[in-house]
Amino acid sequence: MNNPHAEQTRMVVCAGRRFDGRCEQAVSMFLSRQMASRPYLVMSDWLDEDELARAAVLWVVDSECAGEAIETALKFGLPLLIPGDNAQLSTLCETLRCGLVYNDAVEAVLCLEYLIREEGIRHR
Repeated sequence: MNNPHAEQTRMVVCAGRRFDGRCEQAVSMFLSRQMASRPYLVMSDWLDEDELARAAVLWVVDSECAGEAIETALKFGLPLLIPGDNAQLSTLCETLRCGLVYNDAVEAVLCLEYLIREEGIRHR
């Protein structure tokens, strides 16, 4: 039975072939932070479209990521967290106003925290 008072655990979906160095560092920093309810970190290729639609954010974890997970995230209005060194995705993110861009681990953590906290900012 669903408990309407139970706090919903949020999910951060990670897209990419591998975590680059700054994302590895960001994950370590992010998981060491004190949070009332720690979000799940899940790879996009583990999820079907319905599960991805329930995520708080899609985090692109390598600068060569492309494709299906990003298209699905955009379809459902999920905010994106994009590496700044991927010019094409950064431009897409800026043009569509669909998320944030990070350049290092600290920025990635701060952006993740913001996008999770402000989950109502989904775009349409």
